[in-house]
Amino acid sequence: MLAFCTYYYIRYRRFLSDTPPGPKPLPFLGNIFDIPTEKYWVVYNEWSKEYNSELISVRAFGQLTIIINSARAARELLGRRSSNYSDKPRLPMLELIGWDWNPGFMPYGERWRVRRRLLHRGLNVNAVATYYPVQVKHTKYFLAKLRRDPRSFVRHIKELTAGLTLDIAYALEDDACASDAHDGFQMLSDSLTPAAALVNAIPALKYVVEWLPMANYHAFAERSRQLCHRIRYDSLTKVKRQVADGTARPSLTLSMLNSSEGRDEEAVADVAGVIFGGESNTSTASAIHAGLQALALHPDVQRRAQAEIDAVVGRDRLPGHEDMPSLPYATAICREILRWHAVGPLGAPRAAIDDDVYDGWLIPAGSTILWNAWAISHDPETYPNPNAFIPERFLDENGQLNGKEEDTNFGYGRRECVGIHFAKATLWVTIASMLSIFNLFKAKDEQDNEIEISTERTTGLASHPVPFVCDIRVRDDNAEELLDSLTLAAEAES
Repeated sequence: MLAFCTYYYIRYRRFLSDTPPGPKPLPFLGNIFDIPTEKYWVVYNEWSKEYNSELISVRAFGQLTIIINSARAARELLGRRSSNYSDKPRLPMLELIGWDWNPGFMPYGERWRVRRRLLHRGLNVNAVATYYPVQVKHTKYFLAKLRRDPRSFVRHIKELTAGLTLDIAYALEDDACASDAHDGFQMLSDSLTPAAALVNAIPALKYVVEWLPMANYHAFAERSRQLCHRIRYDSLTKVKRQVADGTARPSLTLSMLNSSEGRDEEAVADVAGVIFGGESNTSTASAIHAGLQALALHPDVQRRAQAEIDAVVGRDRLPGHEDMPSLPYATAICREILRWHAVGPLGAPRAAIDDDVYDGWLIPAGSTILWNAWAISHDPETYPNPNAFIPERFLDENGQLNGKEEDTNFGYGRRECVGIHFAKATLWVTIASMLSIFNLFKAKDEQDNEIEISTERTTGLASHPVPFVCDIRVRDDNAEELLDSLTLAAEAES
């Protein structure tokens, strides 16, 4: 027995020395007392500097997680070697709360490939161009709400992205569906906690979780499973009912039902559900929220963008997607938003299929792989003064786009987010339209002092700016008249 224990101790020590560096783990428990629960992206980046390594390791109950903290390593491992990093780790907590249907969390295989094909067909760059009129329509609704009640801009952003994706995915207008999706994704985000790591590391605990000290989690998980079922099937059922009575309008769901894959109703439900729920509650809403914040903090950026828009578009219409090539500064603002604000500070987990070596470090098969999107987009060597909001990073000396773009938020390789084109198009038309109509300022208190806007971020699956207030005003009479005409036209259409 002593010889057996000695052998495995030596082997374990050798394993520790071969894998990327990190805090010294405890026997069996690993680094559960070291793993941060707040601003983990900042802590992992600090560890990367402390250990002078692009990759760092953390362990919990025998499970190794490797965090990538550089663009070079992310592109090499997740991009060029993507065949080895396209799998997903099994996360029992996702099964417990009913989120294992999401293609973003599915293991690599035929079930995932079917959903990926459907997603690509509905969200490739050419398909997204056909959604431009729908994006413009919902942007007009957003502008009207912003004028009517500017202090509720967070709610308006959520309604914009929820209404837009519900329209594209199902051609429906249903506030209850939007509420279910928001609540469901919030519960998913809340579940990615240290308590979840315990169940993921010891899968058998998911069968007894209701008897653990966190007993109320059983009711939480049951509620999440119910919401997931509604997100996937309630709107799908409505579309099928409309198909039967001949009233269905064109939508992604209708297109999928009429395709060869339409017989796989579960796949259709998964794809439509993740487009609606994912785009309306994570990346796009978060980016628009951060964009509004950045503009309120930088009136000089607003003035330059408005001068460009006024010169190219004029004052009698909103900027449209067709104006994008002629509005490089507006595009640079959107690129800087996506760099400055890491929507998902840590990318969705991957799993190594086979043993691999990078920079002399062993990456064992079965390891969970994360990339630190925040560290990559805030690398001072690539982006000097990375915490500052500077759209000019993406322009050349002639004021034209310089070809740089930070897409780490959307992932790498075979698992890159299929919604990248849709998210960018929605962000661009929303920001450009908002600049055309409104000025944004810091709000003032009763003593006429400016209220500072915090740039802190929330922790979760999708990171958002912490709550802040700002002053949003229509620019001038020209903008007021344009908004009046747009509102009347929208009312006539509805």
